[in-house]
Amino acid sequence: MGALAVGRLTEPHPVRLKFWCLLVGIVVALAYAGRATSGKPPKNYLYTWGAVANGVIEYSVLLAFLAAIAIGVSREQLGLVRPRS
Repeated sequence: MGALAVGRLTEPHPVRLKFWCLLVGIVVALAYAGRATSGKPPKNYLYTWGAVANGVIEYSVLLAFLAAIAIGVSREQLGLVRPRS
């Protein structure tokens, strides 16, 4: 069996990669800090409106950061086009 082309980045984006790593690090640090300071969550916390509000806020902030990181990236690089095959 010969070499298999699996794809690669044609243009390096080290700044985007650094921002992505920073975003992941911040999310992980906030999750650990929240768990360490508040302890074990209540048994039915997922079924409260507070959990819904927290989730909406968290995911909207995360989406805003991801959109800012993805500015200028083509649809093909994001995987939003049909494959050629």
